[in-house]
Amino acid sequence: MRDQIVVSTKCGRVLKPASRTPKLDTVYGIEWVDPFPFRDTYDYTYNGVMRSFEDSQHRLGLDYIDILLVHDVGRAWHGDQAEFYWNQLRESGYRALDELKSSGAIGAVGLGVNETDSVVGVAREFPIDCALIAGRYTLLNHAPLDGHFDELRSRNVSVIAGGIYNSGILAAGSKAAASTYDYQRVPSVILERVRSIEKVCERHGVDLPTVATQFVQAHPAVATVVQGAKSTSEVTQNVHAVSARIPAALWQDLRVFNLIPSNAPVPEGGRSL
Repeated sequence: MRDQIVVSTKCGRVLKPASRTPKLDTVYGIEWVDPFPFRDTYDYTYNGVMRSFEDSQHRLGLDYIDILLVHDVGRAWHGDQAEFYWNQLRESGYRALDELKSSGAIGAVGLGVNETDSVVGVAREFPIDCALIAGRYTLLNHAPLDGHFDELRSRNVSVIAGGIYNSGILAAGSKAAASTYDYQRVPSVILERVRSIEKVCERHGVDLPTVATQFVQAHPAVATVVQGAKSTSEVTQNVHAVSARIPAALWQDLRVFNLIPSNAPVPEGGRSL
């Protein structure tokens, strides 16, 4: 059974007693429901990576992890502290990752981040296998087409695309009262763009989440997409989103109305890949 599933975990944070650890001030603050009395603290040193990994092994009850992702390293997340954490990784964190992979404790190493720049930066310094990149390549965000995805492909770094619905707007649509864009209120310019995409989807009889999913899935740099589900019905919806037929004319219309770039890969023959 174990060889039929892929398990990933992250490193870069360790849990310390809340009574003597200040709360993190992060870009996307999370108020955990009824948490244990511990707070997460960034640590990309050799010891920090090893402790984080071993703690995950204990919690998961597994001695082998398929993928280990370095979490949240980068300037967009850490701001003025970014260089401090980069140096931790360079000075000893990379060594821990190399030892874990060389010893067979993990099968692959990568990053789990919200920015493509940091993935490219690490890939130029250290041989990573993959990267979980959340929300940076979606039906609304196309920046990686400017060269980052091409470089990652040339370095054999597979992209695990997360946040493909931009935290909600591409799943729920423009009419949903609680939709968010990158975990915040939807800007008016984004809302108008989504409405324009929805008109094209309606014209061709395809729902928005299916188009959003297959747009990301079609890029050759993307190895898989992360969808998420909280019910069996959402699992069914996810399967539909990756397998439903989409007419080629829909992609052509999105290009004509400048809703996706002309160089954006789309599913071949109007079908999912």
